[in-house]
Amino acid sequence: MSPILPAAVPTMLPASIPSPSEEVWHLGPVPIRAYALAIVVGILVAVWIGSRRWVARGGSSLAVSDVALWAVPFGIIGARIYHVITDNQLYFGADSRYEWYEAFFVWQGGIGIWGAISGGALGVWIACRRAKIPFPAMGDALAPGILVAQGIGRWGNYFNQELYGRPTDLPWGLEIDPAERPEEYRADPDVLFHPTFLYESLWAFGVALLLIWADRRFKLGHGRVIALYVAGYTLGRSLFEYLRIDPANEIFGLRVNQWVAALVFIGAVVGFIISARRHPGREAPETLLGVYAESESAQASDDESGSGDDEKRGDDDTSATSTAQSEETAAGDTASGDRSAATTSSKKDASDKDAADGPAAGDASSDDAAADGDAAANDARASADDAPAGGASADRASADHASAERASTDDADSRPPSDGEPPEDGDGDGDGGEESEGTAEKASSLGDTARSPGDAPGGGTAARTKRSATRPGTASLGDVVRGESASDASDDT
Repeated sequence: MSPILPAAVPTMLPASIPSPSEEVWHLGPVPIRAYALAIVVGILVAVWIGSRRWVARGGSSLAVSDVALWAVPFGIIGARIYHVITDNQLYFGADSRYEWYEAFFVWQGGIGIWGAISGGALGVWIACRRAKIPFPAMGDALAPGILVAQGIGRWGNYFNQELYGRPTDLPWGLEIDPAERPEEYRADPDVLFHPTFLYESLWAFGVALLLIWADRRFKLGHGRVIALYVAGYTLGRSLFEYLRIDPANEIFGLRVNQWVAALVFIGAVVGFIISARRHPGREAPETLLGVYAESESAQASDDESGSGDDEKRGDDDTSATSTAQSEETAAGDTASGDRSAATTSSKKDASDKDAADGPAAGDASSDDAAADGDAAANDARASADDAPAGGASADRASADHASAERASTDDADSRPPSDGEPPEDGDGDGDGGEESEGTAEKASSLGDTARSPGDAPGGGTAARTKRSATRPGTASLGDVVRGESASDASDDT
């Protein structure tokens, strides 16, 4: 496999920069010239950048636009005057290329950057004097934007195919139509030229960024940003002028623009040093307002008023929300109160009903107590204290049973035999023995009844209730015993 030779690798870079085929576009009957469009765009960008920087320093947002109304016309006029003065042979004399009155045809091209800077600076000075704001501070704010405008404006030279440099074989060489070339270069159709417009444009953009960085880093003021701008731009302009081959006046072998650039560069460096020694730091923000102080105060008052209105509306909204919540809370409290009142009323009615039923229940209880010795209440108490109550009842029942047996025996012994009744014999076959046995059985039955509550817990109540139901109103010995036992259990409890 043969290696790929460098000549076989297709190049991706263009061999040259082509020139545009048109420099004017027509919007209906209105011609739109590329050169004029580049200048207008540059001015707008410069005003925008300058306004932002001026406000950041503490000045009014209206100041830069007012200054631009003076600086732009003065700059255009100054640029044209500088061009006409330095290239007067083009408009005056027997061999002039143009008629003298065409010196006023700015749209045909022909302006000088040094005249634009000088005329623009004069316009800025007049505007600052009228507005009572410091001229050096305004220049510091505008300088980076002016450089950006210059970089944009140079593309107008590209569309006009002017201000190019000497021939070159670099890959970024600029193509120029033969009609726009000097006489000595028209014969060779393949000749390329240095794109000095591109060099100057890129240089302007780079210096603008450098100024913005230095201003932020060192807090430059009192005209030192202007000094850096002039020094940086003139340094690059001297190099680019050396490459240009368009006709120009010369002094001691150097183009006039090169001499001007050198002198201005020296003046900028000296001015920077003097300003740094006399006025270190930056201007106080309050000194930048001038005649705009009142308008700024009014604007601040309006902003505060608007903020106050917003806060008031917010407070009103909050108050309305609080009122609605209060009303909802009050309604809830009212409903809760109504429910509480209804519950209280129901409880009161129930209490009144219980109070009305109380006497009848009391009478029934009294009757039951008279019938069976308040058996139900005593059973509840006896269940709460089963052991003591049961033991006491059992003891008393046993005592009563023994007393009953003794009474029955004594009665049988003391009663005389009736006539015809056989006497009790020793073996117990007589009637007396049978009667005694019957009496004993009754007493035993009574004793069993008395013992039943203690002997069978839980079953005594049912037995007593049954007996009370079958013999209502009777009071036997067992009933008396139960009443006594219940009373004793109640006392024990």
